[in-house]
Parts: sequence; C-alpha cells; structure tokens
Amino acid sequence: MDLHLTVFNVLYRDVFLRKLLHNYARYTEQKASNRAPATSCFITLKWRPSNKTAPEDGAEVLTVRAHVPSFCWSEDLYLDSVLSRVQVALNDSAHSGLVRVQLLQTSCSVRVIGGATIFKASTHEIAPTAPTYRPPASLGIPSASWMRGGDRT
Repeated sequence: MDLHLTVFNVLYRDVFLRKLLHNYARYTEQKASNRAPATSCFITLKWRPSNKTAPEDGAEVLTVRAHVPSFCWSEDLYLDSVLSRVQVALNDSAHSGLVRVQLLQTSCSVRVIGGATIFKASTHEIAPTAPTYRPPASLGIPSASWMRGGDRT
C-alpha cells in the first residue's frame, strides 16, 4: 500500500479539501512565476518518517498546514475548521480500516514575517493497517485424512 497516495485520495474525496489542494497548486504556480501572493486558503501536506514506532510498522508522520492569506489575520477559526475537516476525513479512513491515525498535536496560528500566509498545522501519525488474514472459503472437499491411512468416511 502506498501510504501517501492512500491518504491523499482520502483527503481528495472531500469536496472542500479537494478545493484547498487545488488552491495550493495554483499558489505554487503563482509563486513560481513571481505573480501576486496567495489570495485564497490552501492546505499543504508534508511527510516524514516516524521515530515513535517500530520501523516495520510502516508508520509515517503527516503534517497538514492550513494557510490563509496574511491580510486575513482574523481568520483563526477558519483555520481550525479546515484542520477539523482534515481530522474527520482521516478518522473516517481509519474507521474503514484503510489506515491507523493518531493526532499528535495542533499548533497555534503562525505568521511568518514577510510571508504571504498565516498557517496553522496539525500533525498525525499514520500507519497502514495490517492486512487481515481470511482463510480461503471451504470448497466442500472432504478431508484427505484417509490418504494417511485414516478412515474414508
């Protein structure tokens, strides 16, 4: 399982979060062409290996940042609602058995001096769920114990 792709798809299924992911793509295009700074909200995703769990667990740490333009300094509640929406989407994926999710922390709002945005971040530890073993369905074939000298019945 590609953990990054799985989580991205979970977030992308939410119409609101999809719009914010598209806004980030637009923001990076504007930034690359030295155009005007961000004028809408967007989210960013940053992954790093987890140092909290066993390496074979496959867990990674995802930091989701919700950004608003710096002229929207009073939009702290909006950032909270975006991060809450992310948490709900991740929890839904955990309940469906796709991944295990643990919220590690949520930051306070940060405004970078000279930056174009104000952001708030939430950090989650995410791991793939262990595949559950399901024995093959019985095909109705009688036991072959008679082959080892047992009774044929």
